[in-house]
Amino acid sequence: MKVELVRPPVRPDAVVAVARTDKSEEEGHEFVAVCRASSISVLRYDANRFTHVYNLQAPIGASLTCVGWCTSPTSTDDTIFSGLRLFAGSATGHLIEYHLHDLTMDYLECHSGPIHALSVSPTRDVLAIGCDNGHVKMFTLNAADDSPILEPVIYPTSPHKGGAATCLAWSPDGSFLVSGGGSTVITHPLDRHVAHGAMQWPAIDLGKSKPRIRPTAVAVTDDECVMVGSDSGEISFWELPVANRLFHATVKHPVTALAMGTHSRRPVLFIGSEDGRVALYEYLERRGEWHPAGTHGPHTHAVTALALDGEGVVISGSTDSRLAVLDVDRFKQGGGFRRVSPMAMDRARYHINTVGRTVGAVVSTGTDAPAEARVYSLPETAEGDASLLLTIKGNARDPATDRYSGIAVSDSGTLVALTTPAGVRLFRRSDSPDSTPWERVGQTLASNLHGAARKCVLPFPVTSTEFHGDDLVCGTASGAVVIVGGDGSVIDTRQVAPCPVIRLTPWARGVVAVTLDCGVVMVDLSDTDGRDDRITLPAPPACVAVDEDGLTLYSQTPDGALSARAVGRRVAASTVPPGRLTDKLCSLADLQVAPVSGKLLGAASDHLVSVALDEGMLDVDVCAVEKSADHVAAAAVSEVDGAEGMIAVVASWGRMAAAMPPTLYVKRFGE
Repeated sequence: MKVELVRPPVRPDAVVAVARTDKSEEEGHEFVAVCRASSISVLRYDANRFTHVYNLQAPIGASLTCVGWCTSPTSTDDTIFSGLRLFAGSATGHLIEYHLHDLTMDYLECHSGPIHALSVSPTRDVLAIGCDNGHVKMFTLNAADDSPILEPVIYPTSPHKGGAATCLAWSPDGSFLVSGGGSTVITHPLDRHVAHGAMQWPAIDLGKSKPRIRPTAVAVTDDECVMVGSDSGEISFWELPVANRLFHATVKHPVTALAMGTHSRRPVLFIGSEDGRVALYEYLERRGEWHPAGTHGPHTHAVTALALDGEGVVISGSTDSRLAVLDVDRFKQGGGFRRVSPMAMDRARYHINTVGRTVGAVVSTGTDAPAEARVYSLPETAEGDASLLLTIKGNARDPATDRYSGIAVSDSGTLVALTTPAGVRLFRRSDSPDSTPWERVGQTLASNLHGAARKCVLPFPVTSTEFHGDDLVCGTASGAVVIVGGDGSVIDTRQVAPCPVIRLTPWARGVVAVTLDCGVVMVDLSDTDGRDDRITLPAPPACVAVDEDGLTLYSQTPDGALSARAVGRRVAASTVPPGRLTDKLCSLADLQVAPVSGKLLGAASDHLVSVALDEGMLDVDVCAVEKSADHVAAAAVSEVDGAEGMIAVVASWGRMAAAMPPTLYVKRFGE
């Protein structure tokens, strides 16, 4: 069965920036922030595997333009983000700090116009932004609970003339900042005596050529040389502080991103271009020159971001909405690369209800075009056709204030919940022939609310949603679980954790809540006393599942370890270590126990897995794997053609690259 979804008029999920944290010495992983105009996807990256943590929504009415990580050694946060702080720039001139331990935001008005670039110093304590009036502003970072959070550097920097400051790069030791804008590249030393004394460094002027060249990306080497990429496709190498050009090279298309680093004690430079290709240059010390080492085309559209670590692994982002991971050694040998889609990894945007036999999908988040969500009914047979039940569109006049980030459909198929930055909207199927087929619930509630919040049954942001029957269950950043009835009234609120609930998974008697502190809480909605079982895992789970009786919890950690444990016990009774079956059991995002066959069925981004269970314990000797050529966006256990199996929503890479919503293929697996 195939469902074709219409193409939106714009590319709402383009990656505009990518930022990486330093790798944790104890855990061996890092976090990657993937910035889009409407949201930031926070991913955990470990051993070439990505795990989706959660999405951070842009403030209502703002479009995000850049992102950067800072550190706070005085942080008392005991979650997996301890000591990390995330900042984003917006088109409204605000800096936004996302507090990762409780998912709240602070707004810092730094400029009256758009912020085009953001860069954090190697010491992680100085933050710089590039503004549309050509100015570069730098701030020192205070503790998160101090006021003000950012203090401006007391001396002004030299502005760019004739254009915005669009690109920034720090020297490896953090002693100076390089900015590109207009037709010049300017160096900003942090030493005030150098910045305004006789030793002031001259600007690099690219505007003398005909036609005029504009800098589009900058990078700095260890020996204080500046690399400048331009809209003409030229990459030039300049010596500081005399601004003397040493070398230049040319690519076929305009340069859009640069990433500078070292690999095997040799400087390397990655170059992203408008045609979606990434080139590698390395410095040959014997020759004293930069030498091209290869070119790959991981993207179908322009490369917008490059982030390089100390081990020679670069993550590239593109307007085709995808990330690509490239390694220096494999790059030089002509090897391949790994591609992932943060958009398709976000399971909140797709929802399969196997009881009500529906598929919900957010097909447009509503950045510059109206948000749109659709609900389809699943056919009884694989050859049957799906029927469109509902199309919900956002405000076409002001799409920036009307965004959808998640969807859930009730078991009866009569209720649909949409997650927005202002809260949760609930829609109900109407039986009246005189009204519209679907009506919004809660329109008259909370008359003291304003704007988009008036349309919500819960007028505050939530982290996840799931239905249990016709009751809507919402996880919050405060660690509470809120149960909302079909009429929009709040039935119950339970505090299940001291930190955010990042994911909800259905089970027979309620939902399983995954929290940010590595906890798993089995919320039994049939228990009116609110006594919920909590299990603390040794590592944050990437996915969880519970058997029908609620006696066994199955989970997988981001490193790939798959385990089964009795509910109420911390020690796992059965564990499959990472690496078994050539990593096919790793990186699962969906996990569920089939009630009839008793198998454990899972789905990763590129394959489906079926594992036999022996008295509740894992038996990987009886395991089946089916590879998918396209991206698996969501999966759930259901019955099709009278046989039980896993049905999967598969998103075509080609459609995502063309900014088209996924084609939904329903396929059965694991009979």
